[in-house]
Amino acid sequence: LGPGVTTMLWETCLSMVLILASQCHGDVNTMTDKIIKDILKDYSPSSRPAGKVSDRGVSMGINIVPLHVNVDTETSTLNSHVWFVMKWTDTRLKWVPTNYENVSTIHLAPEKIWRPDIMVYNSVEHFDYEKTELLVLNDGQVWWVPPVNLHTSCDLDWTYWPWDRQTCHLVVGSWTKTGWELDIQNLNGQNRTKVDSANFAKGAWDLVGGVQERRLNDDYGGTADYFVDIDVTLIMDRRSLLDKKVAVLPLLCAASLLLATFWTHPAASCRLRLNTACVTILVVTLLSLRFMLPSAGGALPLVIAFNTGLVVLAVLQLILALSLSNLVRRSDNPPIRIITILQTIAPFLCLSDMPLIGHVPSHVIPPWTDGGDTERLESGVGTGRGKELTGWNLLAQAVDRVVFLIYLFIVLIFLATYIGKATSNLTQA
Repeated sequence: LGPGVTTMLWETCLSMVLILASQCHGDVNTMTDKIIKDILKDYSPSSRPAGKVSDRGVSMGINIVPLHVNVDTETSTLNSHVWFVMKWTDTRLKWVPTNYENVSTIHLAPEKIWRPDIMVYNSVEHFDYEKTELLVLNDGQVWWVPPVNLHTSCDLDWTYWPWDRQTCHLVVGSWTKTGWELDIQNLNGQNRTKVDSANFAKGAWDLVGGVQERRLNDDYGGTADYFVDIDVTLIMDRRSLLDKKVAVLPLLCAASLLLATFWTHPAASCRLRLNTACVTILVVTLLSLRFMLPSAGGALPLVIAFNTGLVVLAVLQLILALSLSNLVRRSDNPPIRIITILQTIAPFLCLSDMPLIGHVPSHVIPPWTDGGDTERLESGVGTGRGKELTGWNLLAQAVDRVVFLIYLFIVLIFLATYIGKATSNLTQA
């Protein structure tokens, strides 16, 4: 055969294949239309499948699949995008596949058939289901998976911000029907199951756990009616590394400076400069945290409590320095009872020439008095010869050491409570 004849044969065969395929596809469409026409004949979307009040009612399974969550800190609202995977059986939608060329599934628009009135009870905004089609099987089983944007109330806890872990709930159930009419269950048939997080996309929050639980509510004035709802618990951790650094590092620096002031003499000007720097850092950090932290939420964040506590400690430390500087200037001796007590505790508090305080010259002049030049304290230079430590100087050392230990204990307790608890939350996740 010539090239032209071969080409014509190939074109003819291809045309026949396309015609047969279109006919088969047309037959399927025809059968689908016929099924829809037959099963929806005399069908009423406003009546539930059971038909009678005495019937057990419609049994439906539901599964809430979260895809993305975000916490609105100003309004204490959880914004989530989820899938509602719902399944129920409508016996009025059955057909025999062999009578329709083995077509066993069809798709229907939501408004064509009856649907359960599933709503979110703790929603703060009205929501509508997306107009997605329903999948109907030949045995009357109906599957519907509409995506939904939810805005629900959530009781937020900012105690361990920015290492906070929030627990929010989605309470789902029928808006009007009792448990006798609509029996809502988890899709797997269990009363308690884990939340499906396989399709979850991380953002500012990470979903670290969740439980979906079926609950019965029968407290309705002594009647026999009861309602069924599904309580979905979502546990989320904050993922903002910037907030963690900005919130904690300035406080650690300020706490270190505050403790470092005890390594200087109470009358030294460097102690005043360290205290001033410490208070400045704390005030600026407190103002910045005010704009970073949400106004909603009942619990006071520990980071704010620690910041405020450090400001108070810095002011008290400054008052202590003023008091001790006046104490070491006294030329008289304290009562012998005080000297005896100090000599007893001296080995435990290292009351000698340790650099925390060291030997205090008796001629010290505080910097806030006329002619004060306390930088000479470090070199031991003065207007006269330094005298031996007096009882008041020994008392000043003891008070400074005791307060230093108290401040160190307070800082360590905060670190153990705040960062330790936050770290345990991360390890549990």
